Amino acid sequence: MSYHFQTINRVKMELNAYMREIKIAEDMGRNDIANMLFENYIQERRLLKQSLKIK
Repeated sequence: MSYHFQTINRVKMELNAYMREIKIAEDMGRNDIANMLFENYIQERRLLKQSLKIK
């Protein structure tokens, strides 16, 4: 059970980190980088969710 909570917490931490990076990229006018970061987050979240289902 603790593994599930760790995975959920990791998803939340990753989202927070990505959102900070996306904000920085947008503030710099680099929407291309912001979009790439968001896509990276979506892929990582998908992998984490798959891992959660397996365990």
